[in-house]
Amino acid sequence: MQSAFRQWGFALVLSALVHGALLYQASVDAGRPDGKQTREAVRLSFRSVASPAVPAAKAVETPVPVPEKPKPPKPKPKPKPKRKVVERVEPVQPPQEQPPRETVPEPTAVSAPVTTEDTTAAEAAIAQAASLAQARQQYEQLLMAHIESHKFYPPIARRRGVQGRVHVSFMVVEAGGVAGLRCTSGPGLLESAACNAVSSALPLPAPPTGLSLPLPVSFGMEFSLRAAR
Repeated sequence: MQSAFRQWGFALVLSALVHGALLYQASVDAGRPDGKQTREAVRLSFRSVASPAVPAAKAVETPVPVPEKPKPPKPKPKPKPKRKVVERVEPVQPPQEQPPRETVPEPTAVSAPVTTEDTTAAEAAIAQAASLAQARQQYEQLLMAHIESHKFYPPIARRRGVQGRVHVSFMVVEAGGVAGLRCTSGPGLLESAACNAVSSALPLPAPPTGLSLPLPVSFGMEFSLRAAR
């Protein structure tokens, strides 16, 4: 409808302009010196401009927004109480005066004069110890040979093929006796045979002069089938 009104209004304005132009031309002709007036037939034709058919506006359904339910406000977190920082001020103690350290004089090494007699006594002690060690070694060899001469290989152990080494230990006492006899670390048959060999060898040979009693002795007694044949 608005476009149709605009077209009619445009036609009316155009008609008014044309009539105004004709009136102006007539007034100009009337003012000429020859007094002639030229009139020309002016044909005016008015055409009605048909307004285009305006399609009817379709009704557009606009969705009606559904009002949302108001959300409950979130509770604000409670502010945490600030901890009070208490600074601990330690009392400053005045520096204590340390007592002066007492200087202890270092002991001086005093070297005693070495005499010829001391040297001779030391050499004699060394020589006596060496002779005692040699005498002890020789005596232990004598004891082992004496006990070995009384050793007897058990027939049961020989038939079963039992052989090995037995550790023998005892104390030599006065009159060639023994104390604390122990036979360990070997088969049972051979341990009994070793103890019987020591008992059969009593009394033992007397130790040499210089070896004090009781005298500890320990050695290993071998039982071998090859040696027994």
